[in-house]
Amino acid sequence: MSRRRVAIIGAGVCGLTSVKACLEEGLEPVCFERHDDIGGVWYYTDQVRPEQSSSVYNSLITNVSKESSCFSDFPYPRDYPAYISCHQLHRYLNQYAETFGLRKYVRLNTKVAEVRQTDDHVSTGRWIVSSVSTTAEGSPREEMYDAVMVCSGPFSRSFTPKYTGLDQFAGLTMHSREYKSPEPFRGKRVLVIGAGNSAGDVAVDVSHVASKLYLSMRDGTWIYPRLSHGGTPIDMLGSRGLFSYPASINAHRRRQTLAAHVNQANYGLETSKDMYEHVMVNDELRYSLINGKVLLRPGVTKFTRTGALLADGTTLENIDAVVFATGYVEANVSYLDDSILAKDPTKLDLYKLVFPANLPHPSMAVVGFFHVRGSIPPVAEVQARWAARVFSGQTKLPDRQTMLERVRRDREERHRILGDHMRSKLPKIGVIPYRDEIAREIGAMPSFWSLLLKDPQLAFRVYSQPPLPAHYRLVGPHTWPKAAEYTKEAVANTFYSLRHAGKDVTSANKMAAVSSMSVVFVIVVVVMAIVLRVVM
Repeated sequence: MSRRRVAIIGAGVCGLTSVKACLEEGLEPVCFERHDDIGGVWYYTDQVRPEQSSSVYNSLITNVSKESSCFSDFPYPRDYPAYISCHQLHRYLNQYAETFGLRKYVRLNTKVAEVRQTDDHVSTGRWIVSSVSTTAEGSPREEMYDAVMVCSGPFSRSFTPKYTGLDQFAGLTMHSREYKSPEPFRGKRVLVIGAGNSAGDVAVDVSHVASKLYLSMRDGTWIYPRLSHGGTPIDMLGSRGLFSYPASINAHRRRQTLAAHVNQANYGLETSKDMYEHVMVNDELRYSLINGKVLLRPGVTKFTRTGALLADGTTLENIDAVVFATGYVEANVSYLDDSILAKDPTKLDLYKLVFPANLPHPSMAVVGFFHVRGSIPPVAEVQARWAARVFSGQTKLPDRQTMLERVRRDREERHRILGDHMRSKLPKIGVIPYRDEIAREIGAMPSFWSLLLKDPQLAFRVYSQPPLPAHYRLVGPHTWPKAAEYTKEAVANTFYSLRHAGKDVTSANKMAAVSSMSVVFVIVVVVMAIVLRVVM
């Protein structure tokens, strides 16, 4: 019997892990990549590539530490720093592809022009994929596939607000999508507009060479640090136990963390928006604000030929350049009809953010169309593994009505949290609860009690220390033999590049990276053991 063929659109993080997931389940993947190399957004080039959506700039580093952001069975090299550059991440993706033999399934310089249902789709669930070469003339190539994985990225077009007078502004204007380095702004007076990650990064980067740097925000923001006060990556301080706490307690802890990093009132960053909705991950901006390298200003209401009028009535004069770090719009699915997958991110009827619930067969999966205050690769990986299990028949989905009801509830919950801010927004997820939920779908969620019987130390690590991607390779399909060993070493690996460069530290110091919740966890386990001994 021939293997089921799966078309995978895009060879970035989501596409590569989807290729691997399909191979694990005995499927035959064909991955289409319009550019000349794999890596998607992490493939850096000095100029924005034709038809490229979002892109990275030369100075970009990850917002999540390496142990929390790798694939589940392929950690970053130990000598990589805790937070890695876009160039290191691209090398990592190439190593991932080479290690698991993924490249031979990728067709580079090949654009998907259309994906449509076959005439017998209602009975078979099959698809026709039409593709064209981006480097040579020729007719479209049409092929039939049993399933399709949409991995082309959630956004296709950058968004620049419509300002009165912007067309009359004489200086340089660009979207942060086009930003690569600060050199074009050397010695200039620059205005950066936005309140997200890119706005903070670009403002700090350009402030080192600009004669004046203004950062304009309409409503402030919450600034989230990468590091705790002790210098430990903040994502390595949590534990799976924390996520069973009431949401109000978790929100209070998060608010305390943010307030300890930056006092919003003192810095003029007060915002009416929820801290889960409006966050900027940045460690340097507070220093740039306090030393005057970056000057915070309110929102822009209109542009003049040489400057901008602000919401408080003041004017910025002699502005040489404006960078709009104002986000993106529209899902990157121009090859699909809206009846199959909507381009409006708020209208994606996806069951648990993966399967279009309105289709007669579960033969299409969407990977990576979400927004998360965490790392995308581990989330995309569990989505891809689930999709491949469904395509291969190893896992079943509920009936259509049940899936549509779940979609409705999820949309109502997002609207309750975000209100009007939900407009043009991707679904936001809690990275650990969501990963755990999808892991349960494929039988890869480790049980504390099962682990405790086999390896008490491992059980302690999994449930008291940071939730790691490797936890989803401890049990279930396609386990990783080194998952348990890696889990026990991951916290220390965070600091390996630093310890290796200088003197080593004691085991006690290594454990400084562990959350204070670990102590509570040990006490609870000891008390339980004593109680059980007394009872027995």
